[in-house]
Amino acid sequence: MRNKIKIVFLTLITLCLFSKIQAQTNIKDTIFIKYDKTFLIKKIHPIEKYTYYYFKEDVNSEDAFYLIEKSLNKKVRTKSYINLKKLLNSKEIRKCIKGKKVFDDWELAKYFNKKTVFLVKKDSIIELEPNYLTN
Repeated sequence: MRNKIKIVFLTLITLCLFSKIQAQTNIKDTIFIKYDKTFLIKKIHPIEKYTYYYFKEDVNSEDAFYLIEKSLNKKVRTKSYINLKKLLNSKEIRKCIKGKKVFDDWELAKYFNKKTVFLVKKDSIIELEPNYLTN
């Protein structure tokens, strides 16, 4: 009887540890973007009235990657900003078509979906939610 209790107890401990380890693997990296009109365009959805941002280079695309304002968060401290110019010109985000580097919004969406994204505008920090709309 004691052996069965020990086995049940050890099994429960193992399950608890496994679930804790698995929960930790789902933590996303946090990145901060400094608002820059050179790269980002701010819009308000005409019907649903939410604020969103999209990248200027994505204007002519059939699909659309954009970031929706989720919440204002003043408690988060900025550590450092990602360099948007460097990111948008990286090999991950640009693909070569007929010898010309072309902006790939799908790769940009994959990059941002792996991150918790904050936009820093003057004194406010806004959490953004990545979204991708396809035709």
